[in-house]
Amino acid sequence: MSNWCKRESCSECKDFEGFWCQTCDTKIFREDWTSGNAKLDKLIKKSLLFSTQWDSNFMEWIPYEQFKGMDLIGRGGFGAVFKAEWTTGRRVIDCNGKYSREKCAVAIKQANGSMDMDEFLSYPETKAYLLVLPFAENGDLRSYLLKTPEMKWRNKLVLISRALETLCLLHDGGYVHRDMHSGNILCKNGVKAEIADFGLSLSLKGHTKESGVYGVLPYVAPEVLRGSPYSQASEQIKNFWTNVNFLAKFDKADEIAKKERANRKSDSFDPSETRTSTLLRFENLPEPTNCTQVISMELELSSGLDDEEFDFE
Repeated sequence: MSNWCKRESCSECKDFEGFWCQTCDTKIFREDWTSGNAKLDKLIKKSLLFSTQWDSNFMEWIPYEQFKGMDLIGRGGFGAVFKAEWTTGRRVIDCNGKYSREKCAVAIKQANGSMDMDEFLSYPETKAYLLVLPFAENGDLRSYLLKTPEMKWRNKLVLISRALETLCLLHDGGYVHRDMHSGNILCKNGVKAEIADFGLSLSLKGHTKESGVYGVLPYVAPEVLRGSPYSQASEQIKNFWTNVNFLAKFDKADEIAKKERANRKSDSFDPSETRTSTLLRFENLPEPTNCTQVISMELELSSGLDDEEFDFE
């Protein structure tokens, strides 16, 4: 946010709060709304109380009547996804600290039997709670690459690295995804990417020895296929290199895939010594590093580049 946009004090209470006054914003507590579930109401209000930004990090109750044009865009084993227009829209703030709303497209997830959601609305026919998410304009990674075959390699790798940054956040929370593939990497405008579909996610707390094969086979680590449990290290490196292989197919360059297949077939291959997704540079690689390091987004590939420098239509 530009410095000229910042105000010195809240226009309502006059206290110094910087650009966003959390104290005044919590007046939403006193608004006349309810989800119909007292526990859910308390959860939504608590999320706002502990929020750190004016436009994110908290839940919001959205009545179904605020949505128009529910179109089914995907269906999986754990639910369905719709695209809709949120007529009331998300909150925006001007340089004077005044709030307003602007309509926008959103993705609405109908999860089968799940209540672990960020934002809620009540579907009038079933009275089910649905998850409302920002809409990924460019779709999943595979669809995006099909639409933009001219995309440069550095752009592709930045997309993958940003998806892996989200995966690392999941790992920091003590979970493994277990269903990472190109269809679950969602691409937004610019070089923004996030991961989706956490239906198979597993907490490692108390489940470190749980075995079984889940997800899309080409993205499953070889040690998992041999009977070992899922691990954060194998999920990071296998997902990264399989997606690089996937990207290479669109660029008619399969050398990376051949090398990775040869490495997996080697008798001396040790999955625990595989480099993790924290090592994304391709020259002067250091010794194998443990996956507990935080992924560095300061890639040599993208250092000093702004989103505007990428030619994404």
